[in-house]
Amino acid sequence: MTTWLTDVERAYRLSYFLWNSAPDARLLSTAKSGDLSKDPSAQVERMLKDAKVGRFIDDFTRQWLQLDKVDDFGPDVRVFKDVRRMTVDSMGREGRELFRHLLENGLSMEHFIDSDFVMANDRLARFYGLPAVEGDAFVPVKLPKESERGGLVAQAGFLKLTSTDFATSPIHRGSWILKNLYNERIEPPADVLINEPDIRGTTTIREAILKHQELESCSRCHSKIDPLGFALEYYDPVGRKRDKYRHVEELIVDVKSTTFTKKIKFTEAPIDAAMKLPGGREVRDLPTLKAALMADKEDILKGVIGKLISYAHGREVTRADRPHVDAVFESISQEDFSLRAAIHAIVAHPAFGRR
Repeated sequence: MTTWLTDVERAYRLSYFLWNSAPDARLLSTAKSGDLSKDPSAQVERMLKDAKVGRFIDDFTRQWLQLDKVDDFGPDVRVFKDVRRMTVDSMGREGRELFRHLLENGLSMEHFIDSDFVMANDRLARFYGLPAVEGDAFVPVKLPKESERGGLVAQAGFLKLTSTDFATSPIHRGSWILKNLYNERIEPPADVLINEPDIRGTTTIREAILKHQELESCSRCHSKIDPLGFALEYYDPVGRKRDKYRHVEELIVDVKSTTFTKKIKFTEAPIDAAMKLPGGREVRDLPTLKAALMADKEDILKGVIGKLISYAHGREVTRADRPHVDAVFESISQEDFSLRAAIHAIVAHPAFGRR
């Protein structure tokens, strides 16, 4: 049997959704009068214009994108000597600032997939080779036609987050896309430790990962993950464009002769990033990946809506939430899939008042 929140409880859910705090007197008054449950739009709009909505932006994007972890390690200063810590810090802020810009300006969530602009400050604009930006504040910067940037998967923060300190990780990149854009759960099979593939004789990461696809228990997930991740192999561990691999080999040296106990040497190798998605579509680089993601726009936007509903309700979404997700998607389809409209639609749906 369905049980419903009281009007005051609904006010608390809304306030913790958008402000991360208890409701103010005005919101409580509207709830007690019964107006909040009848039409929450005026209160939602007021709350979105309040500075306290910054708490929602910060907390939601931290949980969703995990870009606060972008500086947890590396990059290896021996490999990326010109990448400064403040630049890495800016990478970690870009996803949040894109979300803020879309929300504040009522722009389409399609910009999460691809966009003709990026949010950048002085350091990130310089890193991307874009026109100069003054200061630390993030502003929208129009991309030149030849640029591959735009969208979450083209951001240096995401590309670095899903790499090690000196190597890319196609599996981590593909997994991130599935979990955070498609909102799919990825769980290793129970027998994954027993049935590890035999990767003897493989010489590249591509060969090793393709071995995983030979096992049925691995292929169910890897057939989705691997093409998404490999399409990004033309971007290095700090998110810069490259046209070949630069493999790193560590050499043991005399401790007295160097600051580091290990030196490194580089070997180059060609990149083969082409793979087919389960439906047969080939992705081979960032532009073809973004085209494939845009073709899956409905699934991805519903994935983002699901993330927002999960945050609003403080729990994982389940199959029972599909009508809520579908209704929000249909509602905002007439408003260019505006992120701001999505927030309104989530709160206005009857499910928002369900316990």
